[in-house]
Amino acid sequence: MRASFFIAKCNIYTLSLACLAMAAICASVECIAAQDEARTVWDGIYTVEQAERGQELVDEHCAICHGINLRGSQGAPAIAGLELLFLWDGRTLGELLETMRTTMPPGQTGVLADKEYADVLATMLQGSGFPSGNEAESMANLEEIEYVIIRREKPE
Repeated sequence: MRASFFIAKCNIYTLSLACLAMAAICASVECIAAQDEARTVWDGIYTVEQAERGQELVDEHCAICHGINLRGSQGAPAIAGLELLFLWDGRTLGELLETMRTTMPPGQTGVLADKEYADVLATMLQGSGFPSGNEAESMANLEEIEYVIIRREKPE
């Protein structure tokens, strides 16, 4: 009787572990699938108009350090092009936007409105060679771009 109780208890324990393992596997598969479906910077998430507005802000607030074309200078790194892509590949636009909000311009953080930071970000994306899109897919809603993934290479 003791042996059968031990076997039954082990089977319940083993079954419980198996169920937890299956749940973990299913969750990771869903997570991977969600990443595959996530929007990226290749999905045309800004408009040309946003990038044009952003260029005016770049000229006023960013170019003095980062250069007119945002490719950097002796005093500041590039914030468009390969350098940006190398540093931010795999991260989200939300992370980049938050970094911009909390650190730029130096000594004047918060001088721009959130929409203006998004316009500067559109200029950075345009300068990095990412395609523009239409108004419906644009960065007008900042919450929608929070999880957009920065990818150096266009997903297949």
